[in-house]
Amino acid sequence: EKVTKGRLLGVLLCFLGGVATTWTDLDVSADEQSGLNNVNRHLRHPAAKYSISELDESVRTLVGDLAGLFSAVGYGLYTNLIRFLCPKDESKMSMQLMFGYIGLLNLLLLLPVAVWVNFPSGVRDEAENQTNAEADDEVSSSVHTTLTWSIFLFLVLKGLLDNVLSDYLWARAVILTSATVASVGVGLTIPMAFFADWLQGNYSGGSGEILGAIFVVAGFIFVQVRF
Repeated sequence: EKVTKGRLLGVLLCFLGGVATTWTDLDVSADEQSGLNNVNRHLRHPAAKYSISELDESVRTLVGDLAGLFSAVGYGLYTNLIRFLCPKDESKMSMQLMFGYIGLLNLLLLLPVAVWVNFPSGVRDEAENQTNAEADDEVSSSVHTTLTWSIFLFLVLKGLLDNVLSDYLWARAVILTSATVASVGVGLTIPMAFFADWLQGNYSGGSGEILGAIFVVAGFIFVQVRF
């Protein structure tokens, strides 16, 4: 894939759009953070006993930056492997079969972890139980502890549309266009999310989010312009 001025400008605009959107979303209230910490105690994972807000700000920033960097590297490797190893002619290699194997491996490797996280042992210190009793009562009214049929159907629908259809179309876009165009195209979820919130009457964003959406759309246009 050749590096052109248009693609560099498009990627830069997309990056600036993500920065503008993230900067606007940084203003999280203390009540929301406290609610997240209370919900966090209901999960059984190594960080369940620790509050993210108790960590030093520099440590939180470093952990977040490392997580984002690791995720970006993994996504880039995955995208480029699909671009170079999968043929454009799907009759030579089944894309559905590839994603089927990915899903099977995720099921076998991650299902035990999901079960372990969502089914706590119930063994907690007496002091912790007394301290968190009130908070647990408040959170229990808003946190679903049982899997209902409606929740199960929504999970299936979300899996079919998000994890099956969208991933398949994204992988085909990577092969038919380029890794850059497909990756920048994923960023179009930012303006689409704003538009969906606006249609539902729930949009309350500021100028930073609008500017970020404009940057992302402009970036998607520029990555396809050759100059």
